[in-house]
Amino acid sequence: MRIDSVVNQTYGDIEIIILDDCSTDNSSEIIEKYASKDNRIIKHYNTINTGSPFKQWKKGIDLAKGEFIWIAESDDYADITLIEKLLGAFFQNPDISLAYCQSNFVNTKGEVVGNHIENLSLLHPNLWQSDFCMDGNEVLAHFMPIINVIPNVGAVLFRRNMADKVNWDKLFCFRLGGDRYFWIEVLYNSKLCFTAEPLNYFRIEGDTQRAKHLHTALYLNEVAENVIAICKRVGLSRKVKHQVFRQWLHYFRKAKRYTNEGNLRFYYRSSFAFIRLLKSLL
Repeated sequence: MRIDSVVNQTYGDIEIIILDDCSTDNSSEIIEKYASKDNRIIKHYNTINTGSPFKQWKKGIDLAKGEFIWIAESDDYADITLIEKLLGAFFQNPDISLAYCQSNFVNTKGEVVGNHIENLSLLHPNLWQSDFCMDGNEVLAHFMPIINVIPNVGAVLFRRNMADKVNWDKLFCFRLGGDRYFWIEVLYNSKLCFTAEPLNYFRIEGDTQRAKHLHTALYLNEVAENVIAICKRVGLSRKVKHQVFRQWLHYFRKAKRYTNEGNLRFYYRSSFAFIRLLKSLL
C-alpha cells in the first residue's frame, strides 16, 4: 500500500529513493518488483541495521537531488494527490519552508479510526479546520511544546536545504520523539503552511516504534528533551507553560498505568525527566 501510494502520485516528476534497513522479511523482493517496472526508483540496501529511522531520513535526504523532500515511511500511506497539493502551497507562498496536511489515523487493516484534529482542537478550537500559513516561531511558542502538531513525517513536504539546520548528532540520540525535534529545528526562524484536507494516513496501532515505547520513561524523557529545545529558541507564555506541565503529567499517569519497566526503574527515570522539564519552564 505504501509504495503504491508513492508511485501513483498525480505529480509524477519525482525521484523515488527506497531505503531498506537490513529488513528480515520479503521487503527486498517487493522493492525489486516495483523497481523493475518504474525507472524513477533508486534502491539502497543496508547491510547492517542502523537501529534508527532518523539515520535513514538523513541518508535519503543526502541522496536526494530535488528541491523538496517527502519522507514516506513504510507503516503509513498517502492520498495520491498529496505531493501535488502540498507543492501548490509552495507555489502560492514562495517564502515557506514546510507544507503539511491533516492526518487520518488508521489501524493495522488500513481502516480510518480517527483524525489528528481531535488532538489539535485541544490547542485551538478551529485553527486546523481550514488552511493557513504561520510563522514557525509562533508554532513553537504556542503549540509545539504541548503536543507535536505534525504527528507524522509522511504528511510533510519541506525544502531540502532545511535539513542543513538540523543537529543530526542530537537527533540520532532520539528513539521516539526525534520527529518533533526535527520540526523544532526546521521551524525555527522559518514559515509553514497547513492544508486541512486529510491526505496522509498514519498507522497508530501494531508493531511500530511509537506503540512499543509510548508508555515508558523513555517517552517522557524525550518529551522533556523537546520542550527544553523549544525553550532555548523561543519564549513561552505562562499559559503555555501550564499547558505543557499538565500534558506531561497526563503522559506520566498513562505511562505509569501501562508501563512494564518495573516501578523503581520507571519512577527513577521519569523523575529525572520531570526535574529537567521543570527547570526549563521556570
